[in-house]
Amino acid sequence: MQSYEHYIECELAEYLRLILAANSRFLENITSSHEIPFNVKVDKYEQVRQFEIKIDTSNIKNYETYNVKMRENVREEASRVKSLGFSYNIHNLYDLNDFLRFDLDLKLESKGFEALHANANKEKWKKEHLIYPSDINLNLTKLNYYKAILIFLKYVSRASDHPYDNTTNAVYQEILNKEGI
Repeated sequence: MQSYEHYIECELAEYLRLILAANSRFLENITSSHEIPFNVKVDKYEQVRQFEIKIDTSNIKNYETYNVKMRENVREEASRVKSLGFSYNIHNLYDLNDFLRFDLDLKLESKGFEALHANANKEKWKKEHLIYPSDINLNLTKLNYYKAILIFLKYVSRASDHPYDNTTNAVYQEILNKEGI
């Protein structure tokens, strides 16, 4: 196990623009009549510290069984963004085994666990925390808020190609490996 730092190679304003673009893209894919509650938390120095989004899709055609929750704590360092932790989650309201969740939880390192991982159904995937590259071939080090939204959109439309299945997840690898995001 190694200590982990997660950086997004762009300025905070650019990252926020990408996040808002991801939210708009998600909206376009589900409906044009709903708004997504997007919260930005700032510290006492008015520096952005956390992005949070909770999408209730229960009344949206083709997405009525899924909820999406996204949270990320950040700090701007020089001309890049340091992610201090995140949780990107989509889950089926009626099937507890149908979910994707990606976490960066630095507190886990002190307990001997990997901070960056994909949460999984233990019965199906044999482990609760899947680690790159030992358990899954998705390069989670390239994951960010924007790419997580793209993965979730693809997952709902192509659930037979599961991101955790190393034999069918090429479309998700392409999302993660795309440069410039």
